[in-house]
Amino acid sequence: MGRNKRSFMKCGAAVAALSVALVHGGVAFADDVAGDEDDIRNMNQITVYGEKRETTLQDAPIALSAITGDILEQAGITDPSQLNGYVPGLMITKSGGSERIVTIRGVGQQTPENFATIPGVSFHVDGAFLPNSIALNMGFFDVDRIEVLRGPQGTVFGQSSTGGSINVITNQPTLGESKGTFKATLGDYNYVQGFASYNVPIGETAAIRGSIQQTSHDGYATATSIDGGYELDDADNEHYRLAALWEPTDKLSTTLSYTLYNDKHNGGALKNIEDPNPDIREVTQDFPAKFKLRSELATLNVSYELPFATLKSVTSYQDMSHDQSFDADRLDLATYGGYDHVATWATEAETFMEELTISSLPESGIDWIAGVFYSNTDSAQYVVEYRELGVTSIPGLPVLPRDTTPAEIPSNLAYENISTVNRESVAPFFQATIPLMENLSATVGARYNDDKYDGEGASYYSTPTASSFATQTWTGKVGLDYDISEDSMVYASWSRGYKPGGLNGGTSGALVVSSSYVEETTSAPDVPPFSPPGL
Repeated sequence: MGRNKRSFMKCGAAVAALSVALVHGGVAFADDVAGDEDDIRNMNQITVYGEKRETTLQDAPIALSAITGDILEQAGITDPSQLNGYVPGLMITKSGGSERIVTIRGVGQQTPENFATIPGVSFHVDGAFLPNSIALNMGFFDVDRIEVLRGPQGTVFGQSSTGGSINVITNQPTLGESKGTFKATLGDYNYVQGFASYNVPIGETAAIRGSIQQTSHDGYATATSIDGGYELDDADNEHYRLAALWEPTDKLSTTLSYTLYNDKHNGGALKNIEDPNPDIREVTQDFPAKFKLRSELATLNVSYELPFATLKSVTSYQDMSHDQSFDADRLDLATYGGYDHVATWATEAETFMEELTISSLPESGIDWIAGVFYSNTDSAQYVVEYRELGVTSIPGLPVLPRDTTPAEIPSNLAYENISTVNRESVAPFFQATIPLMENLSATVGARYNDDKYDGEGASYYSTPTASSFATQTWTGKVGLDYDISEDSMVYASWSRGYKPGGLNGGTSGALVVSSSYVEETTSAPDVPPFSPPGL
């Protein structure tokens, strides 16, 4: 089936969804903008949860940017890399067409080749921590707002946040309302995106919200050395979410959500600096690049108001699998003098996360929060790469069975690795904001991070080598904030972030690369390492 025909069918499905939305509740439209001054005033009053306590953007004593769903829609932002330029200090780029390199103020993840590596900028969706940058390929779907915290986060978002944290808050079910929304977008390169959502109340205490989005477009570049040409950086994905809200009393709120993302497209257009073709839309590659991703995320959020505090629980389960192949030399046979091709780079990850917190009520004199974070991730990786120089043709490059014996290895096999890693993390934390005098407050917080790794890896189908690694580190925050007026505040703070070490599963038999790597810590401003008294 041709791309144009598929696009037409998806557009037809979107029109059908629009009809349903119109029949059941109508289409939601954005309100007219009152003016630039009102925009700024309203922006400052956005409710944010940057440090897991409710405040406004104006009153939050932290380097935080909030991007509402309306701004995302107006700017046409659907992919994380499109946030570049909207958040100071944030840079998101692709690597190999799958992983995302995320840095804030130059700090983040620079080595995505190790699938078990935890990025330096933590990524959360509705409070659920997603431990791998490949999850960013899901893009932004049915989003209420995005909060970006800049600088190391040492307490409430201390897990792997040396650069900062990106928190995505999706649109939630609402009680007592039957309403639907539909949007369709058409563009060049046969771009088609259809989105539909509908909220259904169930009695007075429950509601369900369902949403769906499908996106497709042609490639933005062509691999010219593949017969007939080969599109790169196209899109063909689908996103589904179902969320249920239950509020039996004013004190108890429970939300259960499930998100499924499927993506299957050709790989990214990465051009070798020695590519003889000056056209930026044409790359001289002779091996097809393919990408496939499936991600499931289930999250349960429970909030219960006690007489003296609010108790919250965030439980999540994520199952993700991804497979890609690409032209590693980014050239053709004649230009490179041979070939270097990755036949498969397959990864799998299964993560369970639980975070339990107890925090002060809004009317409390001291704002405080205490909690414990737990996560357990099982990840696996399988890589097969072929390389040969001085040849005039490229042979078949199969994805070898994982039980291939060393005696069966073909002569042109350049690299192979099978590795599995289990990572367990536990981190209790506490933070409090204490009023010292009128308009002056102090914030203090600490977090104890305990990470353990167990895994095994084998290269070139050798006998797997077992390894383990553990690290424990204190992080924290100290700050002062002073309200100059109702609309102005000055604050100063010190914080220390931490990115855990880990295992190099592909170093079996290596002479110069260690089987593990140590943790990283970053302080802002740069001061000696933080350690609580007596430790």
